[in-house]
Amino acid sequence: PVLQELHWLPIKQRIEFKTCLLTYKSLKNDQPIYLRKILSFPSHTIHTRSTNSNALLPHSATTSMGKKSFSVAAPRLWNSLPSDTRLVPSKIITTFPTKLKTHLFKQAFHLYPPKPGFSGHIKCNSVDVPQRGAPESTCNVYEVFEDH
Repeated sequence: PVLQELHWLPIKQRIEFKTCLLTYKSLKNDQPIYLRKILSFPSHTIHTRSTNSNALLPHSATTSMGKKSFSVAAPRLWNSLPSDTRLVPSKIITTFPTKLKTHLFKQAFHLYPPKPGFSGHIKCNSVDVPQRGAPESTCNVYEVFEDH
């Protein structure tokens, strides 16, 4: 696809990029204080592995429009990011957008290997591969097809 050749994100991922970038800047105090007040971290009384994951407390919405609001969408999108992307130090502001765009680009164009337990068939570099898939190092383009 042309978007992939130009390394552009499709519209859905572009919206997610903007929302996550705004969330990141809000958490690092680069955005208005009212946005920072919308976002909250869970309060843990004991230390667990998730305590250090930088995950946000998700809000619930009862309507479809409410699910699109910043207070609901931002924590949902933020928590879906890989932890190494969320935990980028604020000293290097350019690292987060780069990692975020790479993650969303791979997600949009199925460049990640399929998750374990996937039922369907997979093509690696346009060649059918067994169910277990090809080694990650040899495959740079995954095409994943669900069995119906």
